[in-house]
Amino acid sequence: TPPEPPELPEPSPILPQDTIVELIRETIVPGSWELNGTGIEARNGHIYARNAPDVLAAVGQRLDTLRRELIYSTVTTAEVVDVPYALGRQLQAAPDRVLNDAAQLALQAAFKTGDAMSLGATRVAAMRGARNAVTGGRRTAYVADYEVEIAGESVIANPVIQRSLSGTGLDVLPQLTPGGQAADTTLRFVRTNVQRPLRTVDTPHGKLSVPQMDMFRLRCALQVPLGKTMIVGSTGDKGRRRLLLVTTRLRRAAR
Repeated sequence: TPPEPPELPEPSPILPQDTIVELIRETIVPGSWELNGTGIEARNGHIYARNAPDVLAAVGQRLDTLRRELIYSTVTTAEVVDVPYALGRQLQAAPDRVLNDAAQLALQAAFKTGDAMSLGATRVAAMRGARNAVTGGRRTAYVADYEVEIAGESVIANPVIQRSLSGTGLDVLPQLTPGGQAADTTLRFVRTNVQRPLRTVDTPHGKLSVPQMDMFRLRCALQVPLGKTMIVGSTGDKGRRRLLLVTTRLRRAAR
């Protein structure tokens, strides 16, 4: 089954408030904070500062810079595309499996002619250093078994209910590389398709359902260049290939 969303840890600050206060005192007109009537402190999740207007403006600019540099999220998109076998081999031959401009044009041309089609895309946003997951699709409850109780001459069959999912699960833990040009990503992906109607079998206690499922499952650790599309897995037969394309983009906090 697709991965369930993880238990998230208790949130912790990227920079403690006291550290921000000390950074401002030491880097923005340091001597001014010792004058009468000035001061800066952290209280109840806010920073309060008293100083000359130009110094306060510099404080605001520094806080904006810290916010943009330290508060960001990565947005990872995983898309499954169905392509002809030959095109799949061509795309997978790209250096490091990263689609260059020529590969992107070839894929877009196949979309326009109907030779290629998207089977769905899933997107996950994760804050700096955090893991996140999403699961979506159609869940169906079915009778998978019976628990039989015998008491004297009575036989009681209690149905055991299970649930199947036709859908997609994406679980990512991205970490920016030191240069900020790529994301080292631990990724789990699964796409399931339950065939309908569910196959059933007769038992002395009633019908049982036996779902038949097609599954595309992948778990890997990889480095994805930001803003680029990378082929991270493939499967297929009968002259077709299904490719898993992953794109990671950086989204910084607005001012």
